[in-house]
Amino acid sequence: MQEELGISAMVKHLYDYWMYTSVETEYVRTYICIYDGIISFDPDEIDEVMFWSREKIEKNLNINTFTPNFIKEYKKYIEWANSMNNRNGQEY
Repeated sequence: MQEELGISAMVKHLYDYWMYTSVETEYVRTYICIYDGIISFDPDEIDEVMFWSREKIEKNLNINTFTPNFIKEYKKYIEWANSMNNRNGQEY
């Protein structure tokens, strides 16, 4: 995060899993970071930055905007967040 986006903040590990598709196998480790500061991305590394609300992501999930890997990860995250919200009342 520091190198690519200029973000220096604490992260929390959420979960790990294996993702299998017809073209690849990938081990995924998911983290969360809450950050309310300036994001300064390296233009030599990143072409474009966009901020998406949860509502905008969900409107675009099934219209070929995102990769299958992103869709699977997003759904896995929402499942995790819902279970945590139900468990301790904190919203993720």
